[in-house]
Amino acid sequence: LNILYFLKMTVKQYDPYYVPQWLLDISNGLPNWIKKETISSKNFNISISENGVCCKNGSLYRLFQSAFSHYNWIHLFSNMYSLTTWLGPSLIRKIGPFWFAVIYCSSGIGAGIIHTKMRPNNEALGASGCLFGLYGAINLLNNVPAKAFILWMMLITGFTMFINKYYLNVKIGAYAHFGGAIVGYYTMMLITYMSVSK
Repeated sequence: LNILYFLKMTVKQYDPYYVPQWLLDISNGLPNWIKKETISSKNFNISISENGVCCKNGSLYRLFQSAFSHYNWIHLFSNMYSLTTWLGPSLIRKIGPFWFAVIYCSSGIGAGIIHTKMRPNNEALGASGCLFGLYGAINLLNNVPAKAFILWMMLITGFTMFINKYYLNVKIGAYAHFGGAIVGYYTMMLITYMSVSK
């Protein structure tokens, strides 16, 4: 789905010689509302109060689309490599494709919300928040305590912010990674609880 999203957004740039025509045909068949989407306070803002959750700006679909959008082929490949070689197969074997999809999508949404709250003026996109959610789920299944995992993710976030500030031209969404990981961890906890209580 990530690859199809990417092709849908950039299909006119690629010649069938480099991208198989059948893949281009599938991507062309996707709905026209699919487009490259970044997430920031400019196009999305959400508030939580005693009255519930309210989108003050934009729609929830932006969170979904931004999690499937990528800057370029390198960005897409690096995320898909992690997904298909390590995070995806190991987790699908343990919990099945349905719960895998639930964790993947909820982590992407959580990553977008945390990012817009912590870095409201910085645009972000990509599946890495989803991937960190899968990482969080794997840590829960490996019995890593919540406090230890949160502390570990805080260290990763701090390190990412450091290299963002001093070494990188293209910034990494540190808070999106943190948000995705925490949502993935606790979503897996909820799934485990529901499975045990049946």
